[in-house]
Amino acid sequence: MTMTMAQLETLPTETLLDIISCLRGPRDVRTLLSLCLTSKRLWMITQPFLYNVFYKYVFDHNNGIYVKRASRIRPLLAFARTLALRPDLGGQVFRLCINANHDPSDSVGEWSAAVRNETIAVLNSVIHQKRIPCQLEYVTAINGARMNPLIVVIAALAPNLENLDLVSGREGLRGLRPLYLPGPDGRPAYLSRLKSLHIKDKLKMRHPTMSEVVDLMCLPSLKEFSLAFCEGNGSGCPIFELPTGSFKFSELHLIRASLDATRLTNIMRACENLEVLAYETTVPWDARRRVSCQFPAPALLPCLEPQRQNLKSLRVDLDVANPIAIEKWHRCPQYGSFRAFENLKHLEVEQGILHDFGNLPPNIETVTVLACDYPVYDMMAGLAEYCKNDFSRLELVSLRPKFPPASGLLGIPGAYTFNDLEDDDWFREQYRVGCATLDTIVNDVNFELEVECDGWEMYQHGEL
Repeated sequence: MTMTMAQLETLPTETLLDIISCLRGPRDVRTLLSLCLTSKRLWMITQPFLYNVFYKYVFDHNNGIYVKRASRIRPLLAFARTLALRPDLGGQVFRLCINANHDPSDSVGEWSAAVRNETIAVLNSVIHQKRIPCQLEYVTAINGARMNPLIVVIAALAPNLENLDLVSGREGLRGLRPLYLPGPDGRPAYLSRLKSLHIKDKLKMRHPTMSEVVDLMCLPSLKEFSLAFCEGNGSGCPIFELPTGSFKFSELHLIRASLDATRLTNIMRACENLEVLAYETTVPWDARRRVSCQFPAPALLPCLEPQRQNLKSLRVDLDVANPIAIEKWHRCPQYGSFRAFENLKHLEVEQGILHDFGNLPPNIETVTVLACDYPVYDMMAGLAEYCKNDFSRLELVSLRPKFPPASGLLGIPGAYTFNDLEDDDWFREQYRVGCATLDTIVNDVNFELEVECDGWEMYQHGEL
């Protein structure tokens, strides 16, 4: 039964807080706004929740999708102005999601001169009150509607900020230095409580200021860091050569990356205690020798050596086990053995390295086989044999094909689509036989097997 507004008003404040705290994300902004308009009491309780997160996307209720803000300068200016005038709301900001890769057409031209001037005056006063370095430069930048100085101002007004998602672009990291410069107590003045930092660099490390990313990575309370489009050949990409223990985060995601072995090794050495690592590249196979600095597969484990005893979860996708580029299984590049990674519990790697499951660490709990498009019968039979004396903690093996409907992992030659399971009787029968063979191989194992494709689901439900 839907609760009426009148009934909602009668609830204790603690209960209302529990209910309203369930409303999260751009999808629920309209509901929160409606609650604010219902009564003064609900307005006082609900309003702070509207400022927990600033999103770079808004929810289009008519089409049911998230869309980028039409103008990202104006909402950022308005948000900063509100925090300046309402410091109590600034204390409620825990996450910022900002697309600073603004289009030159973004402007405040539609605002009246009075509103624009008043907003700029309020933010200029913040720059002076917070003693932000290079004040004249920041005042000029605010007047010019630049994004990065606004990020600094908002961070200065949000003392409890814990999560920052930033899309960088034309400005790179220019003007963000106050975010990581130490204050009088030796800690960063504005991001001392930041726990997670996610940066997507649309210019792929070509802006010269991107070298300053290492300073942001050294923030003292950071637990999770991710960097997308980290291109080692970019003129602004640092070498990451820092003393051991410089990086305090325990979780690192390098997405759509292309790094040489020296840079990755330096990052591993700079980490104090890295428990989770994800590294994914999207460099095309045929372009690697010509334009990429991407390290080869055999170099991976030597790069990870400094964190060998710390890593608990590892995901690596170098796209080296692609049957389109490599037709024969034995030609897939090999990473080597993970046996020495004794504390590694969760591993996600491409099928090409799993010729021999004996290369897995002894305490492994879950294995996800990425780009699983080569025949798996021998591989899974080998694992079943190993499990008789080893891998006592293994709970789950997941096969994730890159090309549906996963006919490659069942050893069915040729190219097929999911529609062939409906229209091609020969393929359908071959698919059913393949699934039955795989099912028989893992019938008596102690771990659960998942094959992430609709065809396997159809087989399990008796629909083939």
